[in-house]
Amino acid sequence: MPSARADSARQGADSLGRADTLTRGDSSARRDSVHFTVTDAQGHVVRRFVSAPARTGVNRAWWDLRFDAPRAAKLRVPPPAHAHVRVNGSRPLVTWDLDIVGGQVGPLVAPGSYTVAATIGRDTISAPVRVLRDPNTTATDADIAGQLAESLELRGDMNRVVDMIDQAEWVRKQLADLSFMFNERKKDARERATAGDGAVRADGTQGAFTEAAIDSSLSTIRDLDKKTLALESKLYDTDLTGAREDAFRSPNQLYEKLASVASDVGSASADWPPTDQQKAVHALLKQQLTAVRGDFEKLMTIDVNAFNQRLGGNRIVP
Repeated sequence: MPSARADSARQGADSLGRADTLTRGDSSARRDSVHFTVTDAQGHVVRRFVSAPARTGVNRAWWDLRFDAPRAAKLRVPPPAHAHVRVNGSRPLVTWDLDIVGGQVGPLVAPGSYTVAATIGRDTISAPVRVLRDPNTTATDADIAGQLAESLELRGDMNRVVDMIDQAEWVRKQLADLSFMFNERKKDARERATAGDGAVRADGTQGAFTEAAIDSSLSTIRDLDKKTLALESKLYDTDLTGAREDAFRSPNQLYEKLASVASDVGSASADWPPTDQQKAVHALLKQQLTAVRGDFEKLMTIDVNAFNQRLGGNRIVP
């Protein structure tokens, strides 16, 4: 097994474990994919990945000697000022900032003993893997361990930011759907009023969807969306559209800043431990994350509960 630390250029590789299939011409296809799990000497899961569907014959898979990557956020609504951006269920958070790419892949594992288990169907086989030190490095085991510990902590903070982004996006998606529904009801109410029918409920009573009531609901929706967007804007640059020029339009926020530090610590420092400056910046970002998280929890409980009480049956799930 090659050294985990010999080639820092691995940071540019796909963050997933990779697998391909080499088969003889007479091989028959199998539909099952092979699931791989990598664990360390203490039995802790380091990495999970899945191969392409296996075929009878020789199948090959490889692990890039990295931990699982930070989770990727899924954006559910277009940027506030760019309604033309297509979502199609979800869209990725694309920063186009090369300084953070190394922070969006999993940290390299430290030299040591690991176990790789391959499962296909009900069958599992496993084998030990020994990851060696780079023979040319002058870093100590403690240096490598320090870098890995900081990288894993940064990955954890990035995941906490992504969790909040995902939750905020689901809330804003529900608000967008409610806004569309109430605007459609407003159109219907105006059409009925023009026809002299009045606004009629399903049970035949008058005035259920009057324009004033609809405007009040829309105002409530806009207020919660504004509060949610204000907090989400502290988590990442919400103006991002996926275009390359986005990196120059608005300042980076917590996600991008954490990824930048993670890139410096884990992908641009060879085998060396984090510097005092890198630790200080991470500590500052962690303080900001704690503050935003407190405000976010209040938003998802107090404000969302108040919204649901105001709108009655048109509830959202935080």
